[in-house]
Amino acid sequence: MSPAVVVIFVYLMVQIRTSTCLTQVEIACPIFTSTFSGNGALPFHGPAFEAAVKECNRIYAGVFNFTITFITAATVEETIDNFAGNIARWYLDPKRSSDIGAIISPGSTDPTLVHQLTSHWNILCLSTTVARKSEYNLRPATTMIAATFVSLPSIATTLTTLLSSHGWITVFLVIDRGSVAAYYSLADELDRTNKTVPPIRYLKRNIVAKNLRSFDQLLREFKLESRVMLFLGHADFLRRLMVDAASLNMTNGEFVYICDEPLTNPRTYGDIQWQQPGEDAPNQLAAREAFRSLLIVQPYELTDFSLSNKSDELGRRFRVRSKELYNVTLTAADQGLPIILASYTNVFMFAQVLNETLATYGEARLRDGKWLSERFLNRAFISPGGLSDVYVNENGFRQAPQSIAHFEGENSTREIIFIQSNEYGPDLQLVRNISTTWPGGMWPPPNEPICGYNGMKKACRESGTVVIFVYLMVQIRYINVPNSGRNCLSNSSLVTFGGNGALPVTVRLFEAAVKECNRIYAGLVFNFTITLITAATGRGDD
Repeated sequence: MSPAVVVIFVYLMVQIRTSTCLTQVEIACPIFTSTFSGNGALPFHGPAFEAAVKECNRIYAGVFNFTITFITAATVEETIDNFAGNIARWYLDPKRSSDIGAIISPGSTDPTLVHQLTSHWNILCLSTTVARKSEYNLRPATTMIAATFVSLPSIATTLTTLLSSHGWITVFLVIDRGSVAAYYSLADELDRTNKTVPPIRYLKRNIVAKNLRSFDQLLREFKLESRVMLFLGHADFLRRLMVDAASLNMTNGEFVYICDEPLTNPRTYGDIQWQQPGEDAPNQLAAREAFRSLLIVQPYELTDFSLSNKSDELGRRFRVRSKELYNVTLTAADQGLPIILASYTNVFMFAQVLNETLATYGEARLRDGKWLSERFLNRAFISPGGLSDVYVNENGFRQAPQSIAHFEGENSTREIIFIQSNEYGPDLQLVRNISTTWPGGMWPPPNEPICGYNGMKKACRESGTVVIFVYLMVQIRYINVPNSGRNCLSNSSLVTFGGNGALPVTVRLFEAAVKECNRIYAGLVFNFTITLITAATGRGDD
């Protein structure tokens, strides 16, 4: 046998041996194709999955061979309706030759049904866009992994922490059923995570904002029942709500309005801004002043220009491929890049867990979906795909950092005032003090006015007392020195006039207010006391 023939024979044997030793990994991706159904569609996510699979095959060459199969339906509704049958046909197909199967999808599925099927088959399921909690609770079962950019548990946790830490326990919750479904899911998540003591009381109103000519009636109901409104709906309707509130003198600092912006994507969520091009100056000014009573919960990402540049470059590549593969032209504004990048990074996280498992525990564990799912829990994935770190909590949900912003300053620009992140623990991290810029200078507003929402509490009616002026101004100076604590300056002054015998009732009102403030801020920065300076004369009983 000639040397050339020997070389060729050896080369072929090596190739056969390498091909045989490769672990074949197939990712199934149920997904809809119509871009009219939202940015969870194949033209948005397909290029990201394709690029991630290609890069993982480069990184793990000789160990794993990744492929992806798109299980498509035309619309979101068809994807949900046909999901069980479609993935069953994929998984049970006798022609399927992969060693390991897993489902990675942007969502649009019934999580309980998916969980039941994947637990029965003992395979992994990862959701990359928006995920809801599964109600499937039979054991043993795989853990559903939801390393999504829009992390509903994280948003709900931040909202709950914001409300409870400020003593806002009676919340007027407005859900626009005409906006995207993520808002309905967030409202459900708030119910599930409502474990504060005392629990938050949500006064729910379901509306279709596009059918309302005015929000006046809704605002009047709000005024009679609460002082804190959480609005879950499109930014355009939020702006209309705020302008209507200003016209009713309900943006004077006594009322708090809260909204959520899951990500910057005008196509889906709108753009939360007081400016509106083409609007006349008086309306612009009214909106600007109204937005000073608004708090926005939004994603928080550290500024890392190298990561930002890589994200932008990937976004450009994905848009080019969308045109080439699906003949769909996307703009950067339409793309919703953070959501697309979540699909990209989930593939890298999956590949990392497989590689760690193979290296540490051997091939047998690679086919144990329950085992693999537990390898995702309570850990940080450092820079998957060269992008931002991802932390997955004990329940399989991404713990995404959130921030709370406020429009302030002469130009009414959006500024971050709180951060909530796994890095800082469960509490809100104060970034900026708005006690002097909040309308009326009374920050934070109380959960309920002393005389009640309608001003008709019994003690106030009986006292005959007119409280002319009550002003509490608190200036907080945080000193960044270990064990230094916090220096606080609290000034209070009051002037009251009342008829004979009215003072004891007035005292009870102020004592109740001071007691409530000390409860709200217990262990934080303040201890309130009250000193009464009285005189023997008054205005009489009139």
